[in-house]
Amino acid sequence: RYVITSNGSRLKDRAENRILYERLISPEETGLILERCSSLPLTASVHSDDRCFIQGGAAAVLIGKMIFGSDMNHTQIVRNLSSRIQNGTEKITFFYRTPSAGGKMKAALQSMNLLFTDGLVYSEISAARADKGNALKALQEHLNISKEETACIGDGINDLSLFAECGLKFAPANAKSLLKEKADHIVPDNSHDALWHAVQILLEQYS
Repeated sequence: RYVITSNGSRLKDRAENRILYERLISPEETGLILERCSSLPLTASVHSDDRCFIQGGAAAVLIGKMIFGSDMNHTQIVRNLSSRIQNGTEKITFFYRTPSAGGKMKAALQSMNLLFTDGLVYSEISAARADKGNALKALQEHLNISKEETACIGDGINDLSLFAECGLKFAPANAKSLLKEKADHIVPDNSHDALWHAVQILLEQYS
C-alpha cells in the first residue's frame, strides 16, 4: 500500500492515491542543474509526477533499460527536459557517456545542496533531505509504529539511512559490505529470492 520512491523523495499511499511525504528538487534548481551540466558528456533523465522523461533518442532509453530494467518502461523521450519540471523533480539521473563524466558533473554542482547516489555508469541526484530514512520516519509516524516494530532489507549505500530507522535489518549476499556489516541477517542475493528468505526469517523468529 505504501511506497517509497526515487531514493526517498516521495512516500505515497497507493490505496488513497495520496502523497504523505515528499522532498523535491525545485523547478528552479532543476533548471540550474540541467544548465550547468548541458555541455558535459551526459545523458539526463528527470523523474517528475511519477513519470520519467529522458533527453535523447531511443539509444538513451535502451541504455537506461539495461541498467534499471522495468523501471524504465514508463519513460518518455523528450527534446527539452525543462518543459517537464513545473511541479518539481523527484530525482535527476545522469548517465555517463565517458569515464570522466561523473567527476565533471559533481564539480559543476558542488556548490549546490544535493544528495548523490552513484552507480557504475550513472549518478542519481535528489534534494538534500530526500533519503529513505526520512521517508520511512514519515511512514512510521503516519502508522504510529516505532523503529523497533520496523524491519527492512537493503543492498546499496543509499539504504544506510533506512537501516538507521529500523529495528531489524536484512541484507542480501550481494549487498555493499557496509550494509552487510550493519545487518542483523544476511540472506541469499537478489537473484535468489532475498526478500522471500527475509520474510521467512521474520515469520519464524519474530512472530
